Amino acid sequence: RLDAVKTLPTGGQTPRYLGFDPQGLLHVANEDSDEVSVFDISTPCTMAQPVQRLSTPSPVCLAFRTD
Repeated sequence: RLDAVKTLPTGGQTPRYLGFDPQGLLHVANEDSDEVSVFDISTPCTMAQPVQRLSTPSPVCLAFRTD
């Protein structure tokens, strides 16, 4: 079961997809701002701002490699 802990801005416009990478970082695809925002969600303090922003045209889906 998942419970909401906090609501935060995604750091971009029109979030379309989110996913966790193998290291546990949260990635949010922001379609209209052409970027993926990456969040460290290990503690509530580190969730406030993206730790990285990846530029890519109109992201709508994410996939992660595990090898």
